[in-house]
Amino acid sequence: MAMTLVQGTARHRGYRVGSWVFATSALIALPFVKLPELFGNPTGQMLNWNKVLAYSVAILGLNLVIGYSGQISLGHSAFVGLGAYATVIAVEDHHWSFFLALPLAFALPFLLGCIVGLPALRIKGLYLVVVTFALAITFPTVIIRYSSLTGGSNGKNVAGTLEPPSWTPFDPQERIDPHRYRYFVLLAVAAVMFILARNMVNSRAGRALVAQRDNPIAASISGISVPMNKVMVFGLSAGFCGVAGWMLIVNLPFASDVSFSVALSITLIIGLVMGGGATVSGAIPGAVLVVIVNYLLENLTDTEKLGPVSMKWLATRQGKGGIVAVSFGLLLLLFVFVLPGGVIDGLRRFRARVVRVVPNPSWLEEASGGRSLVTEPDKTLGEPDEAALAP
Repeated sequence: MAMTLVQGTARHRGYRVGSWVFATSALIALPFVKLPELFGNPTGQMLNWNKVLAYSVAILGLNLVIGYSGQISLGHSAFVGLGAYATVIAVEDHHWSFFLALPLAFALPFLLGCIVGLPALRIKGLYLVVVTFALAITFPTVIIRYSSLTGGSNGKNVAGTLEPPSWTPFDPQERIDPHRYRYFVLLAVAAVMFILARNMVNSRAGRALVAQRDNPIAASISGISVPMNKVMVFGLSAGFCGVAGWMLIVNLPFASDVSFSVALSITLIIGLVMGGGATVSGAIPGAVLVVIVNYLLENLTDTEKLGPVSMKWLATRQGKGGIVAVSFGLLLLLFVFVLPGGVIDGLRRFRARVVRVVPNPSWLEEASGGRSLVTEPDKTLGEPDEAALAP
């Protein structure tokens, strides 16, 4: 039997605060947890967790366009790459600090996203997919063309890394501690981006996005500026992806054209589908799946004891990419049929079986003379107190 909580009561507030405390504690303790060797050495594990944080911000930005705005884009790998290269060039060539390069990594993709959003005013559907897909294809070519600035096909790296200050408890002499420091920096940046996204989608602008997604004509009649919203959501989405590119460079200070190809755009869309569309929190499990599952599949390919015969044959014929592509394809089909709403939708349905929140709007209290019409369930019977409901 599900536990019933009345919205706005002390029990409900305690339940929400406890959930946030548990999630925060888990994120803080994550870099100190020792995982099996299958997940790699401690340094590799930290690199993967940092990559999860970066991918979660990128998927969150993509979700603003696909999930909340209803538009389709295959070009967000270019925005991530632009943020990454802006960071590398600013830090390596102009000797900026990583933190000073963060606003630049947001601003440049934001401007490019607004420019790309202009065609979205006239085209939609598959035609918009073609335009954004062309952007994803063009970006690696531009990187190679301007090799004097970007390093070309050889890539471009930063000589130094983001090291912990002397006043922090992290010791730069130990190999793992700087990675933990970068994890907490990326965690703080990701938390800010998630808070901004949550406040935006719950605001008037977010409701306008959902309205124009469901019915653009009705939204326009209601006074919503549909063209402005389309352009701005593309810009914000690109800015989020630019910040994700900055996070990738902080994690591993190297950028190449291969890292930001069309494959990255497809990976972000897979993470969006698996995590859950039109949800802010869905970006987190989506990023975990695309990063950790990909790493485990590559690890299984290299491990003779754990690799099944079918995987070895596929790896011999197609390489590691064959296993990853086939596995993700099957996993995506599984999610489409079993969890069409993603991991978050499945967790919400499971939570509904365990905890049921009864709404208690304030206008009901005013209508009843300051007394709530919905009370907490009786502790002995598990049902609402009928005497309190009586007029």
